[in-house]
Amino acid sequence: MGKKRRARHTNEHRFSTEDLVRGFFDVALAGAGHYRRADLDDAVSRLGLLEPSLVNREAQGRALAAIGRAWNGGWQPTELARQFRRTTDSLTAGLALDAIAADNAQRAASTFHPRWAAQLTDLDLPAVRVTGPWLGDWARREEVSRPEQIRAVISLLRSLAGLGPLPILIPPPGAAPGRIPGAAGTPTSMRRPATPSSPGSARSSPRPNQPATRPKPRPSRPRPINS
Repeated sequence: MGKKRRARHTNEHRFSTEDLVRGFFDVALAGAGHYRRADLDDAVSRLGLLEPSLVNREAQGRALAAIGRAWNGGWQPTELARQFRRTTDSLTAGLALDAIAADNAQRAASTFHPRWAAQLTDLDLPAVRVTGPWLGDWARREEVSRPEQIRAVISLLRSLAGLGPLPILIPPPGAAPGRIPGAAGTPTSMRRPATPSSPGSARSSPRPNQPATRPKPRPSRPRPINS
């Protein structure tokens, strides 16, 4: 009876390899700049012991999701590439270009604003496989070790997580023109509200749920009687 109980208890707390991969990535990315180096080193070493294809797949998914959030947060391809060149090492900056290229490869060209497409062309992005292990391809091309690859991935993800929002000046891929206030085709409800002194201001119209009042009629003066 005791052996069966211990076996059942062990099975209830058994984690899959995918769970371990996600967990170690969470540990490595926790804190966004406030972390212990020992925790990062431990996560890197443990990720290096797990199945590379599972680690790469999790890393690719997180990277593409973070790239998409950066686009929706107002970042443009040229700005993002420049940010990585300024704030990370050359290995991470190169990996960022591959991540941008992978994001670009999975999107239809018809969803790109002309200025967005021009920026992608100017970046001269590397060729990546649309649905392939582009992270492994990058590592082989750069001839990096497994720990170096994992550290570069974590550096990429940490940098993407630390990006703040910017004003959206160019619609990101797939966005409607209404994403930019004041742009052509922007719904009226998204345009800048009128100032109180303008003819169309909120002050000149009745408040919501407040019935309009009619002006009171002026009392008529009695006309003089002609004698």
